Amino acid sequence: MASTVDRLALPALDNTMGAILIGVFIAAALWGVSCAQVYFYYISYRDPKRLQIIVLGSFLLDTLHQALVSHMIYTYLVTWYRDPTKLEVQIWSLIAQVLVSASNAIVVQGFFIWRVWILGGKRIVYVLPLALCAISEFGLSIAYFVKATSLHFLTETIDLQTLSLSVNAMALATDIPIAFALIMLLYKSKSGLQKTDNVIQRLIIFAMTTGMVTSLNARNMLRNTMPSTVTMRSYPFVAAGPNPSTVQPIEVDVTTDRNTTSDSTRVNDHTQHLESEYELAVFDHKEPCVV
Repeated sequence: MASTVDRLALPALDNTMGAILIGVFIAAALWGVSCAQVYFYYISYRDPKRLQIIVLGSFLLDTLHQALVSHMIYTYLVTWYRDPTKLEVQIWSLIAQVLVSASNAIVVQGFFIWRVWILGGKRIVYVLPLALCAISEFGLSIAYFVKATSLHFLTETIDLQTLSLSVNAMALATDIPIAFALIMLLYKSKSGLQKTDNVIQRLIIFAMTTGMVTSLNARNMLRNTMPSTVTMRSYPFVAAGPNPSTVQPIEVDVTTDRNTTSDSTRVNDHTQHLESEYELAVFDHKEPCVV
């Protein structure tokens, strides 16, 4: 009888902790894909050390993030099982994952901004606005983290709704321009050679789909933050995004393609290089957004 009473006293968790649990499951699956891709990257490519460090750093941050969110959901649903009052307590791992996720985001965005810098002929006018947006998003995430550390209950995060709204707005203002810049620069890199242009077209589609997914996610989180009908909606969690290990360094040398049209062997070698380096361009990573 007491067991039945206790069970009835527990609140419905389907659209709160249940939704977060599903998110953790999906994040774990994507982390597993990331593990396989990072392993394949290191055994298949010999890129410069700086790029290898970026890939390793992003993967380690992703791993730490997965550990934190797993600890969070385990604590809420297992350690504090049958204690509904604990559902309002803000656990430390929930706060810590904000910082880790924001750090990973700036690493990934920095990688793509670097690609814009290379493809854009190292012109500062292309990357300065993107860099400012990415830094602003990171700064807002840090501000959220600092303010959240002083809160004890999740219900108090409603006071941070404006800040969480700003984080998502800045994420939207960063991801869309990065994707647009990559698409336009790749489009201008077409040389008229069918085989090379086909590879560039695949890169354009990848940039478009990656930017679209992350931007739509930021837009959805932005919309969901406004009504704030669910307590944890105004708390930063995770959203899917790209991992540098899945986008191999592709040096699209436009002048090489255009100036060697008569040298079919060199063109074919360059095209095969592009194709081999594009094989790992698979969408699998996480970038912070506010839920």
